Amino acid sequence: MPTKVTLPNEEFLRKEFVEAKVFELLEPQLYFLDFLPKVQADAKAVKYKYESTSAATDTKKKYPRKHTAGAKFAMVSISDLTVGSAILSKEGFEVRIDEDAQQYPEGVDEIDRAFRRVAYYLAESVNSKILAAITSGVNTTTNHFNPSVEWSDPNAQPINDLIGLAQDMRREGYPYRLTDVYLHTNEYWDLVRYLTFLDVGNDKQKAVFGIPNISESVITVPVLGNVKVHELLSSMETKDILGFDQRFPCGTFYYAKNPKYPMTVENELGFHVHSYEDNETHDLVYQFWIDFAVAVKEPYAAIYNDGSKGKPI
Repeated sequence: MPTKVTLPNEEFLRKEFVEAKVFELLEPQLYFLDFLPKVQADAKAVKYKYESTSAATDTKKKYPRKHTAGAKFAMVSISDLTVGSAILSKEGFEVRIDEDAQQYPEGVDEIDRAFRRVAYYLAESVNSKILAAITSGVNTTTNHFNPSVEWSDPNAQPINDLIGLAQDMRREGYPYRLTDVYLHTNEYWDLVRYLTFLDVGNDKQKAVFGIPNISESVITVPVLGNVKVHELLSSMETKDILGFDQRFPCGTFYYAKNPKYPMTVENELGFHVHSYEDNETHDLVYQFWIDFAVAVKEPYAAIYNDGSKGKPI
């Protein structure tokens, strides 16, 4: 009976270990999922319903009737919900671990680097797809957010611009308020510099404008109701701005689970891993993918501006 040979790096190449490792690296980088509930889909094409009118703009809006003897109260009826659809799609990567990386101890670094790259590339792609779905479906009308200059300009007033964005989130018949803002790293650091060197006195700066916490990549601005401003290093273009009301999701993240590829790591991402050995090269092949779709159901629960008002002509 042949002796079973265990290679030095085999424990790092077991499918269960790889699943847990990549998922651990992947999930924290999917930042937009904090604002989207996750629902498992039971079909490739997902249908959903959403309100296309507010209480204030509904064509069937009623007014209360004075109640007198023999009179009836006004009957309230609501416009039908609008039906939308989304198609789930898969996207992912493949990694090959050659025999040398499997056999020799120094191959551990190569293996670790490969899985870290997969997690980064997959997160970057999924974030971009989620962002594209959100920015194409949410409110893009910004009447009060109207920066006259770029935030890098000494005359810029970033806090005043953010107040305008918060005002644009308020809409008759809707409960939405600005709670979180995402900025490209350029504008984020422009805001950090503005707040750091703002000459308003230490007490007022703390109470009204806030003190930037550089290590966290998040700024809390008290004057905006403690709105959190987040830094993005990728996905968003410079001068773009995206706001959310974290209390009310603007959409839903739909994901699928394929029973043919069961996961030991339970997840609500549609994240899958498959592995096999290439008989010709003896490479170990790992395939990673996410099967998902994003549906925007509450367009006014988020707001997006592409930065064109603050960009030079």
